Amino acid sequence: MKQDFFTYLPSEIITEILSRVPAQAILSCKCVCKRWRDLVSTQEFVKLHLSKSVPGFAHTVKMDKIIEITDDLHFSTITKLNFTLIGASAFEWIECSADGLLLLKIINGTHYGNELYVCNPITREYIDLLYPFDTSISEFVIYGFGVSKTTGLYKVVGMKINDFGRVTDCKVYTIGTGSWRTFAPVPVIYTLKSSGRFVNGSLHWVAHDSNGTMCISCFDLETELFYTFSSPFPTEFAYLNAKVIALEGCLCLCDYTYTSSDCTLNVWLMKEYGVEKSWTKEFAIQSKHIYSPIRLSKDGVILMDVKSYSPFYYSSKNKTTLKICKFVGHPYHFPVSHTPSLLSLKSFGTENSISF
Repeated sequence: MKQDFFTYLPSEIITEILSRVPAQAILSCKCVCKRWRDLVSTQEFVKLHLSKSVPGFAHTVKMDKIIEITDDLHFSTITKLNFTLIGASAFEWIECSADGLLLLKIINGTHYGNELYVCNPITREYIDLLYPFDTSISEFVIYGFGVSKTTGLYKVVGMKINDFGRVTDCKVYTIGTGSWRTFAPVPVIYTLKSSGRFVNGSLHWVAHDSNGTMCISCFDLETELFYTFSSPFPTEFAYLNAKVIALEGCLCLCDYTYTSSDCTLNVWLMKEYGVEKSWTKEFAIQSKHIYSPIRLSKDGVILMDVKSYSPFYYSSKNKTTLKICKFVGHPYHFPVSHTPSLLSLKSFGTENSISF
């Protein structure tokens, strides 16, 4: 191939080719020539590339890696966080992910999660959100992070709850404003230590009413209003063994039932967002392991064993599980679905974006 081959290619073709290059490799493409550097730095290209980026998940704590999962069940590390803001006794806890940005909560021996950062591990930039709550030992803060559907604003939501799961303070931070705002919560009771999952422009948490009937509490990031969905299994105290996640852009509810010898994971998908009658049970997986779904795949689902921290593939056709590989991670903390992106935090002009 002649050296000047790309020189005479139309810009549309170059854009299409580069939009399919993995995010990490795009950083090297910026060094090829000024034309490519300018192209991949535009917001239009960043959005196009994100739409074609291969989804994976983000590991936390001991690994701090961004993992890509291909359709043939191959796992590969895209990048490591290598976050150096904190001492050796502390670690990062990934709360949520949206458009390639991670919401990180810093945990150490004396302060549990009172440092918050939004980080892009691909561009290696972060923003310090300045912790806004005064919390006591009997209080906890649950978070959510996502982007509004119409205005495209990235927002972090924090809710301070007491030991009974009741909200005592609610705040929202719009990336680019540099400040938190207070708003009124919906009067439901939340499950402690849960993270809001981002689907269809809203954040979602497992909650319940005063009678113990489970529901899903939702926060619309555009209107900044709460609403609720009923559970597909509205039995009393069902919230104790349930969690909400996002699977391939769908709202997913996981229900765990236990016996003395095994556990059954029921995976429900809301096939049409906002239509409660569209709740469908996709899988009922019985095993001695406790699994958490992390991605739907062809004819099955990829699961994470929360004790051994090993990923498994479950075949819906054969009703069998196959161990894929093993990671060294933190038990009982689930991976976060994550799609690598080139979105630079420097594009949020008023924020103090720091490189690492």
